[in-house]
Amino acid sequence: MSEEYGRMPFDRAYRRIKAERLQRYGQDGERSGRVTFHEIRIHGDKENMYDAAADAYVPMKYVQFADSEVVIAALADDMDFARGFYASYADDLFGTQALQCLYAHIGSDMRRFQLKPYAANDDMDKHLMIYGLGDASRQALSNVHPSTVRFQSGTGYANITGSYRELAPGRDYYGTLIGSDIVSIVGCNNEIPPAPLSAVVDIGLETHADYRRNGYAVSNVTAMSAYLTGKGHVVQYCCNNRNANSIRTAAACGFQAVANEKTVWCVNG
Repeated sequence: MSEEYGRMPFDRAYRRIKAERLQRYGQDGERSGRVTFHEIRIHGDKENMYDAAADAYVPMKYVQFADSEVVIAALADDMDFARGFYASYADDLFGTQALQCLYAHIGSDMRRFQLKPYAANDDMDKHLMIYGLGDASRQALSNVHPSTVRFQSGTGYANITGSYRELAPGRDYYGTLIGSDIVSIVGCNNEIPPAPLSAVVDIGLETHADYRRNGYAVSNVTAMSAYLTGKGHVVQYCCNNRNANSIRTAAACGFQAVANEKTVWCVNG
């Protein structure tokens, strides 16, 4: 985590997103100091490794929170490797050497299931960065451009961003309107419960290549985040560590770093 984010106090958004992320790693595990090892139980059946959301098999994943707590989930047969991996790379779990070691081991180990790690698009060098926002006071509403509009499905606007091609009925979106075209869009990736319930709402962003670097992404993320936090929700925003523009957007919109996460996806091969 960067020093800038590390100095921020851990707020409501951080605590809620961390609690939700921990649920994905199971409720039990072997704790050793600041690291917990969870066993992925598949009982010899590779289909029990399958993650439907990712359309891939997941033999190992780990997350490091901004408070330095680490959780590692691995197959039962790989728990010794997981412990050694952490012992060797605790100071740089997402560094090149750590990831080379990880992929070499998983690549060899998964041959018994006729699986191989997905390594296209420089995936080996990428990890997920998770940000959170729950306090509207951290936002600069002056970032919102006059061209930013809120809309729903059925709008007459043409979404040319390439994302959110089918708008979910009844769900709100924010976008930059140029003429009759939405050239930058922010949407919600999960259901939003009605008041007074609150939720962690994951948002996604896309801007047409011809309209980037104009501040539209910051404008739309700020507008959507203000809308959601105003209803009592926590906003989650994720990107990969190679996406410098999205990282800058998170900072400009007042988001706090919650965690870095690495998931090893495997495919048939």
